[in-house]
Amino acid sequence: MPLTPNSSLTLAFDPSLLPSISLPAGVHARPLASTDYRRQHLTLLSALTQAPDLGEQAWVDQFNALVACPGTYFPVVLVDEATDALVATGMVLLERKFIRANGRVGHIEDIAVSPSQQGKGLGKLLIVALTELSDRLGAYKVRPRSPARGACEADRPARWGGQSVAGRA
Repeated sequence: MPLTPNSSLTLAFDPSLLPSISLPAGVHARPLASTDYRRQHLTLLSALTQAPDLGEQAWVDQFNALVACPGTYFPVVLVDEATDALVATGMVLLERKFIRANGRVGHIEDIAVSPSQQGKGLGKLLIVALTELSDRLGAYKVRPRSPARGACEADRPARWGGQSVAGRA
């Protein structure tokens, strides 16, 4: 199956935010799409760590939760243009701060490359793209991992059973 155009997909964020990077021929970068469960997103993530398949609806619910926090989560995938298969994934999470004039820190997370595509530099290219994306989004620095707490208010009720988060460490 050939590459599905961005215009035919529901994407996690505006693809015009992605920096232009030099990718190998036949590889396309785009935001995560609402249909990427069917493109084996969880299988790709399992190259990194445990990524149990809780079913398509649970995946879509998680996708929608990320999208419900605009300006916070920026998941990116690299796609094989010939097959429409995901070959790499990663995410930038923007943490809001009080310091640096209410600045933001970009956290790069969940870099995974398909085992069949490892050794081709895709992970490095994805990190470059995510770092540049963080810069474009106004982050004053970029870190390789995220904070322990949810970055979006919508994350917190589910994380702490609907309780107030006041005073939590």
